[in-house]
Amino acid sequence: MDGRVRWLLNQQRQRLRARDTSDWGVKVALVTAAAHPKQRDFATDPGTRLVALVGGRGGKTTGGEIRFWRRLLTTPRADCLFI
Repeated sequence: MDGRVRWLLNQQRQRLRARDTSDWGVKVALVTAAAHPKQRDFATDPGTRLVALVGGRGGKTTGGEIRFWRRLLTTPRADCLFI
């Protein structure tokens, strides 16, 4: 087999593996399980706009990060930006 053909086949295999979402549910569960109960409630809330009234070190960034990763892992072709 020609080196170029081998390379193209390898690229195609990588693309197919990248599309495989069978284990993403496990990843979402792991990300969500890492939060404490109030963070989990914040992260799993279905609303599009949320307000977190908590003090310093209350887990706002971590809750937002969990929401980000859940959206990234559950939305096909998601365009997500975390600032």
